[in-house]
Amino acid sequence: MTKRDIFMTVIDTVCTLCEVDASDILNGVKRSECVEARSIAAHFLMKYGVLPNDVIRFSNNTVRHRYCVTKSASSYYDRYRQSFSFRCSADAVGNALSEILQ
Repeated sequence: MTKRDIFMTVIDTVCTLCEVDASDILNGVKRSECVEARSIAAHFLMKYGVLPNDVIRFSNNTVRHRYCVTKSASSYYDRYRQSFSFRCSADAVGNALSEILQ
């Protein structure tokens, strides 16, 4: 499976389970559900080997977006520890992706 396929699979899974649009995740919408979905997506993209530069290339965003991807991924563990709803969403995405990608 290519990095682009992994990218699309992760984004689709996160959008479905978190009930947000892909454009909201990729374009930096600041509603709380979009920020949480973006953090989950960034975490799992990096977990499956899709680096911030790849995310920029696949989503046609600017270089500044690399900082946002890295920041979203780094906030994952704090959000996971502090928010029950975030934890439920992240676990659901993780379980779904482990079935799909392995």
